[in-house]
Amino acid sequence: MAAPYVTLALAPGWRGRLPRPGPWLLRLKELLAFPLYATVIWLAWVLGAQRDNDAVIQLLLGGIVVGVIYALVAMGLSLIFGVLEIVNFAHGEFYMLGAMLAYFLTVNWGLGYWPTVLAVTAVALSLGFVLYEALLGSLRGENFERSILLTLGLSMVLQNGAVFL
Repeated sequence: MAAPYVTLALAPGWRGRLPRPGPWLLRLKELLAFPLYATVIWLAWVLGAQRDNDAVIQLLLGGIVVGVIYALVAMGLSLIFGVLEIVNFAHGEFYMLGAMLAYFLTVNWGLGYWPTVLAVTAVALSLGFVLYEALLGSLRGENFERSILLTLGLSMVLQNGAVFL
């Protein structure tokens, strides 16, 4: 049943054609959310009881940080697709470039946290703007398949280029 939904989502003019989740699915999410969170916290407590409470706090904070990173990536993807109507398969690679640039600026150049954040934001913004204007600007609204192939190719170029850094 997943294949028809994927083809509907990738077809031009797909808005409003995807089935909406029913109230039963939303209720099921609500019912399963609390036991799932309680189980995770209980496991962290059991693992931490064998060690110390700092391990439990570190596990919980690490999980929250990873969850926030996933949420930022998902919001970025949905924002790009919603506004530009382009499926950006190179989205994760832009995050990778930002993280690598931040690492190099702090380790090799000795910049502090806030100057690094400002520099990485400026570089990523300008790189994204240049790549959009050079590659994707002419594809907006049409040639949906070309934008997919273009961003897949850009993803491969960025991944293999990062190997040499």
